[in-house]
Amino acid sequence: MDKMILSGVREISSPSGGRKSGSAEQSSVEDMKLRKACADFESLFLYSLLKSMRRTVPQGSVTTGLSGKNTTEMLMDQKFAEEMAGKGGGVGIQKMLYEELKNRRIGKNGVD
Repeated sequence: MDKMILSGVREISSPSGGRKSGSAEQSSVEDMKLRKACADFESLFLYSLLKSMRRTVPQGSVTTGLSGKNTTEMLMDQKFAEEMAGKGGGVGIQKMLYEELKNRRIGKNGVD
């Protein structure tokens, strides 16, 4: 899983052109992991919300009884939740969660 998270990580360099120190680079990687985890959490939350909302729709439509309907709806809801969480910072859950967890990490370590 770390390989997937880190696949988008590029080499980080300071404005002077030299590489950042190991702790600064590690902090940046940890920050990216935290942002990804918060975005994933928001996506899962939105998927759960969509799934619950779908259960409130009365059955009996034209598509009732079609094979694969539930799987198709599940995949569509997952993709929709991912898109909602990924566009413009999502609906705000990931930003609030990120700020809270970042502040706790800073308070725990004493530094960023």
